[in-house]
Amino acid sequence: MVTVQPSTTVVSGAGGSVPAGAVVAGAAERVRDGAGVVHPVGQATEALKILTDEQPDLVILDLGLPDIDGTDALRMMRTVAAVPVIVATARRSEADIISLLDAGADD
Repeated sequence: MVTVQPSTTVVSGAGGSVPAGAVVAGAAERVRDGAGVVHPVGQATEALKILTDEQPDLVILDLGLPDIDGTDALRMMRTVAAVPVIVATARRSEADIISLLDAGADD
């Protein structure tokens, strides 16, 4: 997970698949180029703290979190913030994607 200020962005990535990691790395690089401050966060508990403390503008969530299942983390995020959430995942089944959108993902 990465936070960016002053226009805060949160990117969550704890490993997971290579494509998801590439999405997270690319997003973080683009945010840094825009004069943001990037803070990597690797656990859902840290992400939830940042969501409540810093009120970010965006979350990019890699579902491969070590402490909490990514879908559960997404549901928890939705209880504390209305921030847009983009899920970076290698999951490709339509059922998985629908489940993530139902859990609160925006894309």
